[in-house]
Amino acid sequence: DGIGGNKGGVCARFLLGHMSICFVNVHLASGQNAVVERSQHLAQVLSDAFQGISAKGAQRPKKNGFERSSIYHVAAHELCIIAGDFNSRLDLPKEGQWESETQEEWLLRDQIMLGQVSSLRGFREGVLTFAPTYKYKIGSNVLNTKRAPAWCDRVVFKVDPSCRTELLEYASLPSLNLTSDHHP
Repeated sequence: DGIGGNKGGVCARFLLGHMSICFVNVHLASGQNAVVERSQHLAQVLSDAFQGISAKGAQRPKKNGFERSSIYHVAAHELCIIAGDFNSRLDLPKEGQWESETQEEWLLRDQIMLGQVSSLRGFREGVLTFAPTYKYKIGSNVLNTKRAPAWCDRVVFKVDPSCRTELLEYASLPSLNLTSDHHP
């Protein structure tokens, strides 16, 4: 629905036995000060997914043979996983001296950890024990010092209390460094 450029989301749902599962992949607005915009875009992706009428009131036609029947809602699934480039940043003043801080101190400034992305209320995330996923010199594991590092690439989930789930691993893949300044 025209969120803008290469930003937005893709959602897929299915049943695994009797369990309803929804996967959402997002690419949200970038920039240090776009935290409100990111939260609004995520809220729009979550509310518009699977709906026959867009938030703008437009009829959404069938796409690739799939009809949007408006009977499914992301939040109503027993397990919902959102992954992608959340573009979350460290909440730092413009002249912030991030280079002198530790990774643990950086996490205390993370916009998602600070609860600034209100559309993620009710979602959980594994413990961030890995290095920031952004901003690296392409082809290397060296942070680009022109920007503060951040954990842009994330996976969050919400699970119905009746379902037993266990997070087995949460990590980044720094070896994926040849084509992007991210280490997802």
